[in-house]
Amino acid sequence: MKTALSLLVLLGVGVLAARGGEVRFTRDAKTSGGLPAYCVQTPTATYYLEKTGAGLSSLIDRDGHDWLSFDPKPGSGAGGEYRGFPNAVHQQAGNYFHPKNRATGVSSTKVEHVAPDRVTISAISHNGQWACCYDFFPTHCTLTMLRMPRQRRYWVLYEGTPGGQYDATDWWITSGTKTPQSLTTAHDGDIPAPEWIAFGDRRLKRVLFLLHHEDDDHPDRFYPMNRQMTVFGFGRQGVTKYLDHVPQHFTIGLLETTNHAEVNEAMKTKLHVVSQTLLLAATASLAVAGDPSWQRRSSITGDLPVPNQGDQQTCCVVADLDGDGIEDFVVGERTQTPSIVWYKYNGNGWDKRVVDNTQLRPEAGGVCFDVDGDGDQDVVFGQDSRGSDMWWWENPCPNFDKPWKRRLIKQSGPRKHHDQTVGDFDGDGKIEFVSWNQGGKQLLLFEIPANPRTAGVWPSTPIYSWSSGQELEGFPSKPVDVDRDGMI
Repeated sequence: MKTALSLLVLLGVGVLAARGGEVRFTRDAKTSGGLPAYCVQTPTATYYLEKTGAGLSSLIDRDGHDWLSFDPKPGSGAGGEYRGFPNAVHQQAGNYFHPKNRATGVSSTKVEHVAPDRVTISAISHNGQWACCYDFFPTHCTLTMLRMPRQRRYWVLYEGTPGGQYDATDWWITSGTKTPQSLTTAHDGDIPAPEWIAFGDRRLKRVLFLLHHEDDDHPDRFYPMNRQMTVFGFGRQGVTKYLDHVPQHFTIGLLETTNHAEVNEAMKTKLHVVSQTLLLAATASLAVAGDPSWQRRSSITGDLPVPNQGDQQTCCVVADLDGDGIEDFVVGERTQTPSIVWYKYNGNGWDKRVVDNTQLRPEAGGVCFDVDGDGDQDVVFGQDSRGSDMWWWENPCPNFDKPWKRRLIKQSGPRKHHDQTVGDFDGDGKIEFVSWNQGGKQLLLFEIPANPRTAGVWPSTPIYSWSSGQELEGFPSKPVDVDRDGMI
């Protein structure tokens, strides 16, 4: 037998006692790397769900072998920090549902149900765009993907260690591949219904299985990474994700057999029985994910620091400024310094960082986009009725010890610039910048210079004007093609 065993710590808080055949739950446990986790012990396996990343970090069999073996050690790669299940959201409005490593975005988890026959834990990404739930039963765990943003894709991965550590002699089978294949043999293409794969260790009479309940025609891929872990993905080909809708269900667990026919029969049974069992549980979880509870977070109650000592916070924009998959936000205030600050979520609250320490008078509105084409989000604000300026700040990412450089977009002419946006408005494949200019009663379009860092002020073209009536302002959160002529 393999000697790689997993040492995990149970704090013994909130344990649900269980008899044989039931589920045992520990609310406050630790992963092998010391991260906060939930522990669910069943007759067939023990699962550790890391709380901050909302991904399974360990799946331990009766003999103590960890079939996931996640380790958060930075730089460990396939030897630890890449491992886990389901590792579903990768560079799709963030990185979520992976045991917490350096790149994993923060998620909030909630224990929805605890009983001897089932434990249910829901998870929602910090940006609110992704949601899932885990249902732990005596014989398996089922992941249900519940929420996703439009025009995004995901996959469901098993990145782990069959039998406790990677060996080339370990093997896999699928519903369509009856003969065990060495881990050195890759798999590409759609697995036929019932859509399952199982991994085994030649010295053990058990397998880890993964079952996709909703059969599809998408490719499913397996390959070994650096002879350190498996990489299997439902809805994966290369680094392309194919899973495009929710809800979908994926079951992972251990079976005490290596016989293909027995595994296949068990998968057919789980495909129907689990689906029936999950009907009420998933519906309840979907309701939870679809109707999140709102909680007020304010500087008044000390949840985050005040921008400055002024009382005219005129503008706020949201973007992932440091590229970690977690949305940050920028606040402008026009009476004190610092005039522009940004807030970074640290897992428990928000750290305030300075963008501009001088006194400016930013107007309501603003926008974040990659002005200079270097891959990160820069910040743009316009001046209020006191002046005619508009500015952009160059994001120093990844070195935030450096200052944000402020540069001019507009420096003369009519005053007040309430609301800005960006989009390809002329269909040339390039982004343009648009701003209201209330003092000039006009809407201005700016072509972004080829080198905005050295261009000075940008030339503008009025694309709309008015002569009387109330000031015009406001944009949709994202410009759209209203009249369906192919132009936004």
